[in-house]
Amino acid sequence: MRIHLSRYGDPANLAAPDKDPLWARARDLNAVFNLFGKAEDHAPLTPIVARFPNVNVVVDHIAGIPANEPEPKPLLKNLLSWAQFPNVYVKISNVGQRSQESYPHADTFDMIKQIYDAYGPERLMWGTDFPHVLTGTGYVESLDLIRKELFFTESDLEWILCKTIQKLWKF
Repeated sequence: MRIHLSRYGDPANLAAPDKDPLWARARDLNAVFNLFGKAEDHAPLTPIVARFPNVNVVVDHIAGIPANEPEPKPLLKNLLSWAQFPNVYVKISNVGQRSQESYPHADTFDMIKQIYDAYGPERLMWGTDFPHVLTGTGYVESLDLIRKELFFTESDLEWILCKTIQKLWKF
């Protein structure tokens, strides 16, 4: 289930105790929440993510964090802090939108490496960024970024491109 964080007013409302029944039902159904929104809208959800360790959460588009986030990088620090929750996964997608540079978006590499170090390849996944990929870099460059430009090993790629999704959706 994709949750568009900006569509519900203050994102903190999504973490209020009256939302616990929704998260409990997601837990019972083995549903996955895919969080989509601005980088600053993720932090307010920390309490409910913490309360429901059996609900898998995918953070879409690297949480919307820009590669040029100024120090002390509070948005990145929040995403890195979520690595403490073993039910949280990060989608490495929409990289070109995070970047201030043309392909291969090298200014994002350090941020992606920090996310990799915090989560490991078992909790990362690649996303196509459809339909935007059709008017942006294209599928080949989007996939080549992951397969050829970044630091991922063959074993990492097996997780990022296949196994993580299989684990989440149990197929």
